[in-house]
Amino acid sequence: MELNAIRADDNQILDAMSAICGETMVECSEAARVVGDVLETGKSIDGKRAGLQEIARMLEQEQDEVGRAIEEARALSARSQSELREGATTIQQSMTEFEAIIDLVIFMGDKITTFTETMDQVLKSSQKIDAIAKSTNMLALNAAIEAERAGAAGATFAVVAAEVKKLAQDSRSAAEEITKSMTSLAGQADIIGEQLGQGANKSHEAKSGMEMIGRTLSNVSHLVTEVDNQSDTISDSSEKLRRNTAHMCNTLFEFSDDVGSNVRQLDGVLENMTALEEKTNLMFNNLLHTGMSNRDNPYIAAAKEAAAHVCKVIEQGIASGEVSEEAVFDRDYQPVGGVGPERFNTRFNDYADRKIQPLLDQFQAQKQNIYSSVCTNEDGYLPTHLSARSKAPTGDADHDKKYCRNRMILMDKLTSEAVSKRNEEFHAGSYRFNPTEDQCVVLKNIFVPLWINGRYWGNYELAYTS
Repeated sequence: MELNAIRADDNQILDAMSAICGETMVECSEAARVVGDVLETGKSIDGKRAGLQEIARMLEQEQDEVGRAIEEARALSARSQSELREGATTIQQSMTEFEAIIDLVIFMGDKITTFTETMDQVLKSSQKIDAIAKSTNMLALNAAIEAERAGAAGATFAVVAAEVKKLAQDSRSAAEEITKSMTSLAGQADIIGEQLGQGANKSHEAKSGMEMIGRTLSNVSHLVTEVDNQSDTISDSSEKLRRNTAHMCNTLFEFSDDVGSNVRQLDGVLENMTALEEKTNLMFNNLLHTGMSNRDNPYIAAAKEAAAHVCKVIEQGIASGEVSEEAVFDRDYQPVGGVGPERFNTRFNDYADRKIQPLLDQFQAQKQNIYSSVCTNEDGYLPTHLSARSKAPTGDADHDKKYCRNRMILMDKLTSEAVSKRNEEFHAGSYRFNPTEDQCVVLKNIFVPLWINGRYWGNYELAYTS
């Protein structure tokens, strides 16, 4: 009775050890996956170090260029202020001189007006002289008539009358000349006066324009001064930005150095985790071969049964002539082409799709946590797969990786090890499977050798989650 009790306890311990071993293997695989992901991220960051350095150099050069541009802007601003001040002074002087010219034009206009008035008076006087000359001419004519009547006594008087008549005619002629000249001068004076008036008006407009130019120059000077002040602000901000950029780049470089150091350490950690994963896989395989893992034994039995069924169906197909043995063992892989992952055809594919794929679907449906049921030859080639994972490729990476698994060659380390253990009853291990970029599943896998008419073909694989 004591011996039976001890054996019961031993079985419980072995079963617990089996569970712990399986869980440890899964945890090691998961830990290795996490370390691998972190390592890849670290390597990616470390790989960007050169790019960060180049960006830092470019930022530094651009900051220097900005500094030079600001200094040039400040120098230009100072030169512009100086030239604007000189221009304002020149315009102010011109305005003073222009005001003197305007005053002179106005003065000349006034004088022309006075001159015109004087000419009017001269013209009136000339008209009076003409009237007097007419009257004198009439008197001379009367005097000549009376002298003619007086005869010899009036001869002297006649001479005087003739002279008076001649003087009156000369006076009238002079008055006419004066009138004609005054009239011409008056016309010219009116034209000059009008032109001087227009010139005065235009001078006033020009003065207003000059004043506006002066105000504009003053405003521009203020704007240039404001720009100069803004340039100082920009220069200060640019210098702060340059210092902050340099600090940021130094921090990034330090971070990159730390990442590089961590990556090197993680390389060692990943190697240790991989070695530990291999050891736990070896321990798991050895433990399952003892037959004492109650949790995994049902899957081992299911895998053996499925493998035997597959071998039987293939051998029956060869015997009936439905498929040739050469086609079953065909390893002349012909590329399929098209979109999606690289895939190949062999002469075994059609038979595998008709006869083997339904079996794989049937085996996969036996238990809820069976993830995959598949056959791979000794090259890791999958002539067929579950119907759910034998879809036509679309070119979408996630879709094709998850649903287009048939016709592919997938030889990993665990599969290679299972091929090398072809003479064993089965081989067990675990691996990480990524159906998509964002998903990861840790699976246990049972490999059972497939011997077709005494020839090793490959393995039946049953993958499951514990």
